Amino acid sequence: MRLTRGVESDGTAELARAAGLPPRALVVASGVVALGAAGAVGAAATAGMLVHQGADGVTTAGAIAWGGVVGTTFLLMAALSALGAQCVATVGAARGAGMVVLGLAFLARAAGDTSAGISPAASGSSADPRGRLATLSPLGLRGDVTPFGTPDWSHLLAALGAALVIGAAAGWIWTRRELGAALISPAGRHTGAFRLRRRLRVRGPVGFLARTSLGVTLAWTIGVAALTGFFVGMGGDVVASARAGRLEGGLLEAQLGHGDPATSYLAYVGTIVGIITAGYAVLHVAGHAAAERAGTLAVLRSTGRRPSRPLLAYAVTAAGAAVCVLLASGGVAALVAPAVLPGDGIADAAWHQVIGQWPGVAALAGVTAVAVGVGPRWSPVAWLAAGMSAGLVLLGSLLHAPGWLIDLAAFGHVPSSGFVAAQGVLVVFAAACAVGGAVAVTRRDLAAGGG
Repeated sequence: MRLTRGVESDGTAELARAAGLPPRALVVASGVVALGAAGAVGAAATAGMLVHQGADGVTTAGAIAWGGVVGTTFLLMAALSALGAQCVATVGAARGAGMVVLGLAFLARAAGDTSAGISPAASGSSADPRGRLATLSPLGLRGDVTPFGTPDWSHLLAALGAALVIGAAAGWIWTRRELGAALISPAGRHTGAFRLRRRLRVRGPVGFLARTSLGVTLAWTIGVAALTGFFVGMGGDVVASARAGRLEGGLLEAQLGHGDPATSYLAYVGTIVGIITAGYAVLHVAGHAAAERAGTLAVLRSTGRRPSRPLLAYAVTAAGAAVCVLLASGGVAALVAPAVLPGDGIADAAWHQVIGQWPGVAALAGVTAVAVGVGPRWSPVAWLAAGMSAGLVLLGSLLHAPGWLIDLAAFGHVPSSGFVAAQGVLVVFAAACAVGGAVAVTRRDLAAGGG
């Protein structure tokens, strides 16, 4: 979106055309940037797999194929989103179109995963219409290429060709329309017939933040839920390899080497989902620091509001948004898991492992509240805490970190069933941090400018 509607909304495209550059020059430049980004993402994925070469069943060809799958999927989704951006007139609508494309791709992939309990690649047949949908989905490319088996390069080349054709079509449309125009013109755009004339009815900072961040929360919910379904859908081959003893000495062996592999894999996916959701929660609460630097909080204080209320509102809405993200992701995991993972109670386990991440997410939101309560310049402390928690829970056993240190992480405290005292401690810790941040922000002046 940044390379299409984004350059139109910020005036870059208009400036480039005013300087005499032909429309196709900007299209070519955007395409080169997208190709470079896809190549970088694919190379990083390949390098990450090559680190584990010889362990977890990873081969050089498989690592290259995996990088190709990741990079091509990135490029294909970017091309589809760019094509969708030509149909709408604003950046927000373009982002919405991109999320719709991602959601449809996920639904098609999930339909294939739930077809007869196996993936289309494993069945070797496309008779089932749902199997055809999964093959057409950009997120189904891994199942067709099978990078951790015998790589099928023809599917990878076909997907790359499709991405280039779709991207070229989007560029062709872009060069033949006016700036700011769209293939689909919204009804009443110029008449204002559908303009909302009522005031935004909110009674305090919590309601205001909840309403103004609704679109972002919805986008994160859809995106994280789609990623959850994608990760769970990949679990069939991983669990089969774990039960066959083909995971040796790597990250997956450390995560799945204890207990039932299916349950352990769901716990691993739940941790990843928790880490991503925590990133959104930290980003949301850190918005208090951005609002303080922008002067928004100074205006709010001038109305007589207590200084602690905005910070508490950021913390509360972050915790509430995390609930929405985890509920949606847990529902998707519970839907997909029984179709691809063997065992009894898999749906319940998938739901529990995702939903149970909320205390850890809330704790990191609380840490962010304390950091920005002390001062905007301390907000990076929250990212440090989140990064250390993620590193300890994912790599702690590989690095032979002491158990007590791993236990300090915000994640990794979800049992196979029920709840544990550590989750209650995290909730209490989150509340205490939010209160501490509120107290700290009342005892200092607002930061000025870069403060």
